[in-house]
Amino acid sequence: MPDLSYSLTGQYDAGIASLGVTAVGQTDTVSGGYEWEGKTLFNLNGKIRPIENLEVGVSVYNLFDTFDGRGNGTGVVSDAGNNSIVTVTPALGRTVSGSVRFSF
Repeated sequence: MPDLSYSLTGQYDAGIASLGVTAVGQTDTVSGGYEWEGKTLFNLNGKIRPIENLEVGVSVYNLFDTFDGRGNGTGVVSDAGNNSIVTVTPALGRTVSGSVRFSF
């Protein structure tokens, strides 16, 4: 397990539009003699309300398309010779999603 996992969020709302950013990360992890570099992923979201009762949004996960192996790699399958096979959970690459919300 990493020593520290963190999440920081900032949001600005200007009435007709809002913009937010999130930083999610963890510190370096050492497991079974292997060190896994800690990384931070940045996410971005924006919303605009062009007319009353309608909101259009876009979210970007992993804004800078950072490769990050989450977890601590405890599943060492093989450590023979110069090769090692380990299991980690990779973070998704850059992912963009949109939304439309109608209120009534």
